[in-house]
Amino acid sequence: MPQYVAPHPDVEVLGLFVMPTAYGVKRGTEKRLELLAKYGVPAPEADKWYRVQDVLNAIKDIEEYFGEANLHAMGKAVALAQPIPELPSLRVGFEFVNPSTLSNHRVDGKPLLDMATGTINEKHAGAIGETRLLEYDEARRYAIIWRNSPYPVQNMIGWFSGFVERFTPFPQDKAKILVREDITKERQTQGGESSTILINW
Repeated sequence: MPQYVAPHPDVEVLGLFVMPTAYGVKRGTEKRLELLAKYGVPAPEADKWYRVQDVLNAIKDIEEYFGEANLHAMGKAVALAQPIPELPSLRVGFEFVNPSTLSNHRVDGKPLLDMATGTINEKHAGAIGETRLLEYDEARRYAIIWRNSPYPVQNMIGWFSGFVERFTPFPQDKAKILVREDITKERQTQGGESSTILINW
């Protein structure tokens, strides 16, 4: 699916998932709150639900106002600050991205994934896309992730950058962390339906 287009008109996102859009980066918070309010998402609250398309419209305006670098910075800030338990490997974290995203979205009041029971909302399973780990090599320090979420690619690249920086088993090599969109594959940033993310640490 393309960026900024919710695949289901009624899919909603939990406010906890939206708050970093407003508060993830200190600079520009007032303007981001203004743009969120423009689409009916004023000062997002952690336990409230918001239409994904409204949030995407606001994020698109944020990108147009601040530029792609702000989306990247927001994503990175979230990964560095959000409560994530210690992980046995980066692989576990990469594999948790999809279920975490599904559990924070719902349609008709039902989450796309009930984390307590592991039950997937089969009727609306594709309502927010998917993030899938394709390859992982701890020894060679790389991972390949495929995604077709409507949230912007630069935001996700920022998140993975911050996540790897935070949990890399090689903290002395943080300068080697590199996350980018695979330009040899279909790209959402070029109007495609999906993107492949390359990660090196």
